[in-house]
Amino acid sequence: MGFAPFVHLRNHTAYSLAEGALKTSTIVGLCQKYKMPAVAITDTNNLFGGAEFSTFIGDGGIQPILGTQINVDFNLPSSLFPKNKFSQVVLLVQNDVGYHNLLKLLSYAYLKKNPEDEVHITFDMLKDKAEGLIALSGGINGVVGKCLLAGNKELAKEKLLELNEVFKNKFYIE
Repeated sequence: MGFAPFVHLRNHTAYSLAEGALKTSTIVGLCQKYKMPAVAITDTNNLFGGAEFSTFIGDGGIQPILGTQINVDFNLPSSLFPKNKFSQVVLLVQNDVGYHNLLKLLSYAYLKKNPEDEVHITFDMLKDKAEGLIALSGGINGVVGKCLLAGNKELAKEKLLELNEVFKNKFYIE
C-alpha cells in the first residue's frame, strides 16, 4: 500500500503582505512537478487571491482549497500574553456554507473592530460561523501553542478542547 499524496495546507502568496511571495503560477508548477493533487491558500486575514488561485490551480488540474490564517481574540489573560492578545487559527473551506461563513468572518474582522486594533475576530464570532470550516491550530502562534509556550498546560488543554468542540472533530493540531 502506497502513501497518500502530500497536500500543502498552509501557503502564503503575494497577497499575504510581508509573509509570502509565491505567485499562483509558481504554486501550480510545483504541484504538477511533485504530483500534488490539491493545495491550499491561507493568506493572513484575507482571501484577496482566492479567485485567481481557484482559476489557475483548477486549470492546472489541481484541487484548490481556499482558506485563511486569521487572528482570533480568545480573551486570554493579559498577564500571560501582554504583547499580543490575538492568536492565529487557520481556517479551510470544506463546502459552500464554509465559504460563505469564511467571507462573513473576514468581513467582521475588518468592520467590527476598534480602529486601533489589528484585524481580528472574536472567539464568539468563530464559534458562530464554524460550520463548513476545518480548523488548524495555528502552530506556535495559535492559542494552544501560545499557552504551551507560556507554560500553561491546563489553559492549552482547555482551549484545545473548546476548539475541537466548536469544529466537531474537524480541528487539527499543527
